[in-house]
Amino acid sequence: VGSMVPLLARAAEALSQLESEERSQTTLSFIRLVKRSSEPVWPLGLSAAAFLVSSAAYLHHKTQMCQVDIMNFHLANVLAPRMKSEGVDFERTAFQARFGQFNSASTAPVTRDWIRRAIDRCDFSGEELRESEERRVMAIQTVGWVDELLFHGRKDEDDDDDDDEPIAFPEVLALDVANLRQIRQKTRLSVAGSALALHACTFAGVRDSMLRTNELPQDIQHCRNVLFLAMADRSVRSQEEYEESVASAVVDLARTLGPSIGASGEETLTGITSEVLCGKDPVVALLDCRMREVFRHMMSWESPNSERVPPNMKTGRARLSTNMDDSHPSKTHSTLFKVAATQEFERKGFSFYAPELATACLLA
Repeated sequence: VGSMVPLLARAAEALSQLESEERSQTTLSFIRLVKRSSEPVWPLGLSAAAFLVSSAAYLHHKTQMCQVDIMNFHLANVLAPRMKSEGVDFERTAFQARFGQFNSASTAPVTRDWIRRAIDRCDFSGEELRESEERRVMAIQTVGWVDELLFHGRKDEDDDDDDDEPIAFPEVLALDVANLRQIRQKTRLSVAGSALALHACTFAGVRDSMLRTNELPQDIQHCRNVLFLAMADRSVRSQEEYEESVASAVVDLARTLGPSIGASGEETLTGITSEVLCGKDPVVALLDCRMREVFRHMMSWESPNSERVPPNMKTGRARLSTNMDDSHPSKTHSTLFKVAATQEFERKGFSFYAPELATACLLA
């Protein structure tokens, strides 16, 4: 084992030459530690074999970190500038190769119909849309994206149309089908779960103020987690078993909120759970409209003090600064967006699912 110590020191010295000045400080400390080590006494009270294995694992880990730094440098200084300069032209070329030339009336028919529907349904006149790019963007984001695609087939309270036909997805968004399905599934579960939590509050005889705050008592937070897992678990279950599992979680929540709910209340709440999961409960429609309002609002949300793209990659190439600037993770656009969205969802009564809905809203 002793003969391996010089090899460890040589490997660490080679690694320190590859690392940044900041990252190499711990490697240099390790080198000094190794050079002071000798049999029969090893650092930290380790055996010779344990010291050797731990040292090798440590150097391997630092080598991987160094490799990540190199990859990040390549991404930030080689790939990112190229994507910025050539990305738009590449996307347009690839799109036309797949769907046809832009100047052809037969190219992307679904996209053309989608844009026409967004224009027809928006609150702006044709003249207003022609004069303002901001209004055109708003029409596409709110009516075209949120109403026509994200919540297609989910009616407003005053909407009597039968909108259950399959979604015709625009060609320009062909790569976003998986994301759309993920958002739709998450929002359906969140609305249903929030409706069940509201019913649990009603049967327990407590106010629904707990559904508008993120500061939940520990026992309520536990019930929330159990309900969330029960609703998300659709593996190897029949619909009846699934409804029973969710109903059990809802009843437990109601018991925690108000222990005197009673057997008849539990039975009624179990029946309501089935209606909620089938989308037949009127509370679901109410909450779905509230959630859609938040999505519409957040589509045009902007923060003047955030960066959509961090100016620097997080690597060990530069010394860490004690000063917090606008590139700090807490001030990025995505972080601030999720904070704002979470607050909006909590204000609308979705505190049980506000983090999940904020993530889905950011993805949208």
